[in-house]
Amino acid sequence: MSGSGPGRKEGARTPAAAPRAESSCLLEHRPGLHVRAASVFVRTAQRFRAEVRVEAGGATADGKSILELLTLAAVRGSTLRIVAQGPDAVRAARE
Repeated sequence: MSGSGPGRKEGARTPAAAPRAESSCLLEHRPGLHVRAASVFVRTAQRFRAEVRVEAGGATADGKSILELLTLAAVRGSTLRIVAQGPDAVRAARE
């Protein structure tokens, strides 16, 4: 799924040599990753220049796309793996 969104040029790709950082968290919120929580995540991810990907249950989504995040259908107890790559990847993966 190509990264097109605010601050990205169509077809732009993050260079393989760009800094990369990962973090993971257990989704403890009872309704899981619902619309409100996903929108907060997206707004936070969009503050960074790094590409942000979220993995859950074997699926991957663009962390800057609410529609893609919701397709993860992450429920309470799911582990979310956040992978950021780009100039501010460490900060993006932490927040």
